[in-house]
Amino acid sequence: MYIRNDYMEKLKNQIDEWDLELEKLENTKLQKLNGDVKANADKQISLIRSQRDELKMNIAKIQNSTDNDWEELKKRAEDVKEKISRTFSEARSELK
Repeated sequence: MYIRNDYMEKLKNQIDEWDLELEKLENTKLQKLNGDVKANADKQISLIRSQRDELKMNIAKIQNSTDNDWEELKKRAEDVKEKISRTFSEARSELK
């Protein structure tokens, strides 16, 4: 159980870091954009938020899972984390 709780805490901390980065992007870089570039950046941020919410749901499922189910849920959470990281990377490269 300790390993599961530690994992969930790491996921929550990662989400907090992403939230701070999203806030920074919205408060600085997005304000300087116009047109299609801004629309695309807004779309990516919306996608990140959606993926983040999916990860939060996975955390809740992990918390309530049985020992047998938690490994599969962990794999799903890792997949979502990878999607978020990839989307952030794409957004960063476009906002340079």
